[in-house]
Amino acid sequence: MTATEFSSTSPALKVQSFQLADGSLRYYARAEWDSAKDPTGLPNYLLAAWILPLPTPHILSVEKQTSSYGGINDGAPNLLNVIDLGNGKTGVIVAIRGDDSLALVLAEYHDGLSVQKMPILQSIGAGE
Repeated sequence: MTATEFSSTSPALKVQSFQLADGSLRYYARAEWDSAKDPTGLPNYLLAAWILPLPTPHILSVEKQTSSYGGINDGAPNLLNVIDLGNGKTGVIVAIRGDDSLALVLAEYHDGLSVQKMPILQSIGAGE
């Protein structure tokens, strides 16, 4: 995608709000830019980020693209649920799709860490 195509293309957005065990608010947001000129139909650029909204919104960490397939729902970790782990800890359940695999992961959420760097408590996966 050229700079001109990128600047004239609106991203598809998916934003999910969730609360940590202490009640504080966070967002998980994904944005995908596609080019109508791309014959493969695959996303040209995908960004996912964990966001702290208050007092001033800012990005805590960014997720890397995990798959070249599927776009906004499959190209970056997909937040499925958030759970209270007890003792003030929060867990996130995410689906992570690779080019030939899929994993469901329960990770202990920490501000500033991507899913790959969060402590993994449980993972179930399948691959080719």
